[in-house]
Amino acid sequence: MIGFLAFFIFLYSMSLFIWDIEIYGNSRYSSDTLMDFLESQNIRYGMMAGTVSCESLESAMRSEFSEITWVSAQVSGTRLLVKIKENEVLSSIPVRDTSPCDIVAEKGGTITKMIVRQGTPAVRPGDTVEAGQILVSGIVTVTDDSQTVVAEHPVHADADIRARTISEEEKTFHSWRKVEAYTGKKKTGLFLKAFHSSFSLIPPSDLIPGKQKKENLPWKFTMEEQQARLFDNFYLPFYWGKITGKEYETYERPYTADEKERLKVEVNSQFLEKLGEKGVQIIGNNVRIQESGGGFSVICTADTEEAIGTSRPLTIQEPADDGQEPVSNESEETDN
Repeated sequence: MIGFLAFFIFLYSMSLFIWDIEIYGNSRYSSDTLMDFLESQNIRYGMMAGTVSCESLESAMRSEFSEITWVSAQVSGTRLLVKIKENEVLSSIPVRDTSPCDIVAEKGGTITKMIVRQGTPAVRPGDTVEAGQILVSGIVTVTDDSQTVVAEHPVHADADIRARTISEEEKTFHSWRKVEAYTGKKKTGLFLKAFHSSFSLIPPSDLIPGKQKKENLPWKFTMEEQQARLFDNFYLPFYWGKITGKEYETYERPYTADEKERLKVEVNSQFLEKLGEKGVQIIGNNVRIQESGGGFSVICTADTEEAIGTSRPLTIQEPADDGQEPVSNESEETDN
C-alpha cells in the first residue's frame, strides 16, 4: 500500500514540471534558433510548469522574430507546446535603386532577347558579347532635327536581357578512394538517462576508442532513444535506448568503372540542379570523364539561356543641367 501511494506521489510531483518542449510551424527560423531563444527567456527542460507565462512568451517571440505573425504557447500535461505562423509575404517593400547606372554582361554569350525599359541599348539580339561589356547605357541622349546631340541625361538603366551561354563545371577526384567495410562483428548495449544523468551499459573497450589496443579495429555506434510517457502529453524525464556497434576497417582501392559512371551521373545531376535553381534554361547538356596522372575529373557542360545583365554604377563627369526631364524609353526586341 505504501509503495502504491509513493508511486502516485511520485507521478504527481513529476506532473509539476516541464519534461518536453515542442515547436511547430517554423520553417524560416530553425528549431535550434527558437530553442536558444526559449533558453534566454529561462524556458527550459525541467522547469516548474506553473512558472511558465504563456502570454509573456508569445509576446516576446513576436517581438524578437519579425517574421512570426502568430504564436500560441500552451502547457499540456508535462509538455510545453509552442505553435507559430510565419509571414508568407514580404514584411517590407525593397527600396528601389534609382542611381544612374549601365547594364553590363555578367558573362559572355549571344543575345537572344532584350526588353529595355530605360536607357540606351548598346547591343541587339544576335550580337555576341563578352563579360563586362555594356549592354544598355545609362546615358540617354537628346538630339535636334539634324540629329546633333544637344543634351545627355544619366538614368538608371533598366532592362531584361537574355543570352545563349555556355555553363561549365569541373570536379576533380583522386584515383584511389577510401572504403569502409564492416567485418560482421556487432556489439549491443543499453542507454539509460534520468533527469540530466545518463550512462551506457556496453563493454568499455568498445565505447572508448582511445583505450583500445592499436591492433583493434574501430567501431561505429548508433542509438535509438525513446522518452518515457504515460499519456500523449504526460512525458517523464526518463530515456532509454538500444546501442548498436559495428566493427569496420578502412582501406583504399581504385575507383571501378561503374563507380566512376555513378559519380559522373551524380555530379552532373547536382550541376543541372544548381542551374535550375538560378532560373537558367537548359538547352543541351554533356558530361565526360577526363583521366589525369593521379586522378580524374568530371567535366559538365550545358548549353543554356539565361539572364546576363547586371547593374554597374555610372560615373558622371559633367552632369547635364538644361532643365529637361530625363528620358525614359521602352522597347522590346527578340532574336528570331
